Amino acid sequence: MRSSVAGSETLDLEKLPSNHKTYICKHVFNTDRPVAYVVVEDGDLSLLCGCYDHEESARDYKVVGLAHLIKRQPDILEIGELFDGWQAERLEDGCWHKSPIPEAAN
Repeated sequence: MRSSVAGSETLDLEKLPSNHKTYICKHVFNTDRPVAYVVVEDGDLSLLCGCYDHEESARDYKVVGLAHLIKRQPDILEIGELFDGWQAERLEDGCWHKSPIPEAAN
């Protein structure tokens, strides 16, 4: 579900339809790595491995329905709502930590 708060769009991961378009990196797609980084940018939802070894190429990314990832890794729903321009990172403590995307904070 999408909502607006003070002009900023929010995605509530628990309320999005199961077929919500989600961008994922090839590592997550191939189940080589779990989702450790979630970002909403310009209304697009990306669930990524959080590593920095991706090429800047479309072939490194896939589009899937959100339910495929939730079924595989249900803890993603712990993120709840995420504002456009925000990120959530799963840190060593095992918890999801939300913050503005550095570029969005400027």
